[in-house]
Amino acid sequence: MANVGSPSGGPMPLHPFHGTEPRGLMAVLRSPLFEGRFGRMFRNLPPFLPSNEALDALARQMVEPEPQPGQDDTTGDNPDIPAGFTYVGQFVDHDLTFDPTSQLQRDNDPDALVDFRTPRFDLDSVYGRGPDDQPFLYENDGVHLLIGKNKAGEEDLPRNGKGRALLGDARNDENLIVSGLALGLLKYHNRVVDTPPLATLPAEKRFDEGRRIVRWHYQWAVVHDFLSRLVGNDVIENVLRPVSFKVPAGPEAKTINTLQVVLKFFHFSKRAFMPVEFSVGAYRFGHS
Repeated sequence: MANVGSPSGGPMPLHPFHGTEPRGLMAVLRSPLFEGRFGRMFRNLPPFLPSNEALDALARQMVEPEPQPGQDDTTGDNPDIPAGFTYVGQFVDHDLTFDPTSQLQRDNDPDALVDFRTPRFDLDSVYGRGPDDQPFLYENDGVHLLIGKNKAGEEDLPRNGKGRALLGDARNDENLIVSGLALGLLKYHNRVVDTPPLATLPAEKRFDEGRRIVRWHYQWAVVHDFLSRLVGNDVIENVLRPVSFKVPAGPEAKTINTLQVVLKFFHFSKRAFMPVEFSVGAYRFGHS
């Protein structure tokens, strides 16, 4: 492999790190559809180091006054976002990012850490790696997701003998509401694959088509319901810009309406990565 030229015209070293390079760079991903990377969007900016005075001021803003006797505590209410969207945000987070590594490994450079979720809205936290790689999440037909029963005989997440949920991401059982969201998606997938257009397909195609439909509905809900409430439609339309173009279709042209993704700061060469500025910074808002 040849060295890449530097701005001054001389060759650059293949390992342009002072001292030792970040640990973990040899953990090459097996596929762009399996896991992802963490990384930085604004790697040229210095780290933010707030003063003690600024931290004290922030802490004071986080203290809410106690309600008076007979007074409803409405200080945390948002008239535009129902409280349940807190847990939707938690579920979406589980679909995008997961770092189960030890504290020692977390000291690595973010560029060398593996995100055990794919950085896309593909519900890998529900489907896992599919019926071939994680068959314990599925019925024997490889089409339906497992549904369990609780002690009252009601539908529940599938569980092992110790009561631990069998899911693509175990965090989706960390509280009752997120657990209910996960169960709802399991049941929705099973309903979709049982609809007449899919029910007669071969098992593998039936599963793939059902998963595609569920993903599309989930993605639509995230963009048009969840994100629109958080950031507003103006921000969404600034990133996902509607465009139209014509294509030949027999004697006449057909108009195609689609979306063009316009990114100002998030740039990558081959694989999308999960920016730490988002996962451990900005999206703390959406998670809690």
